[in-house]
Amino acid sequence: MSDKIPPSKPTATTAATPPAKGATVGIAATKPPTTNGGTKTSHLYNPTSRPPYRPQPYNRRQHNRPQRNYCCCFCCWSILVILVLVLLGAITGTVLYVLYRPQRPSFTLDSLRIHRLNLTTSAHSSSSHLSTLFNLTLSSKNPNSYLSFSYDPFVVSCVSSNSDAFLGHGALPAFVSDRKNDTTFKGVVVTTSSDLDVDTVNSLRPDLKKKMGRP
Repeated sequence: MSDKIPPSKPTATTAATPPAKGATVGIAATKPPTTNGGTKTSHLYNPTSRPPYRPQPYNRRQHNRPQRNYCCCFCCWSILVILVLVLLGAITGTVLYVLYRPQRPSFTLDSLRIHRLNLTTSAHSSSSHLSTLFNLTLSSKNPNSYLSFSYDPFVVSCVSSNSDAFLGHGALPAFVSDRKNDTTFKGVVVTTSSDLDVDTVNSLRPDLKKKMGRP
């Protein structure tokens, strides 16, 4: 006796039907991926999940760099301005010198007359007394063609040639020396009456013994 095996149920197969004319093909929606445990992952922005703020370390070099740049610029511009001013001054001085050619005025002693020159020494004192009276003639010459000189009152002093002992002084009035002009002063009085110490007298005696009695 043989057993009959019932036929297995045929599996239903569905054939993909071609889309109709003008119809669009749709894509079937797929389930979102799941992580371990079956929880769904969200791709939305979560403000609490951003990394914590980490302040940058303080850099003193970067902080002081603008001040250093300002100082360098100020120094460079100051040096440049000074160099330009010096250059302009040198050019101006050269032009003035070429145009005017300034020269120094000169003073000349034309004549000297000794009216009194007495040196007295007292036996009871270590000091000596000097009394002098000179009459001078001075001339001032201005060789410049474009420059004039104005003089304030000044003093003329007379000293010995070797010992530089003081013999007297006189005063000259204020005057103006014009261009290419000679000014002469006659009768300038130089006088003194003073006491001298021993060293000054010893250094003055050789000058008094010169020819014609002129120091």
